[in-house]
Amino acid sequence: MNVIISNHCADRMVQRGITRDDIDRALRCCFDHYPGDNGGTCHVGYGMDSRRQLKVWTMPPASPGGDIHKGDIIVKSAAWKGR
Repeated sequence: MNVIISNHCADRMVQRGITRDDIDRALRCCFDHYPGDNGGTCHVGYGMDSRRQLKVWTMPPASPGGDIHKGDIIVKSAAWKGR
């Protein structure tokens, strides 16, 4: 899995105290996901502290039925759940 962080997401990460490692862990250990806007997906997993849940919004996969754990995944935003 190659995670690509959009410029919008990078700006929000700084504001919200989210690291690249937080996003990588949340995506790799995702325990919930649901449809997001414009065909994308919202993935929910834990950040590096293992206590706070992180919501990570991704763009639609490049190919239909794409597997999140293979190929490129473009992250368009991220936020701590409940904040």
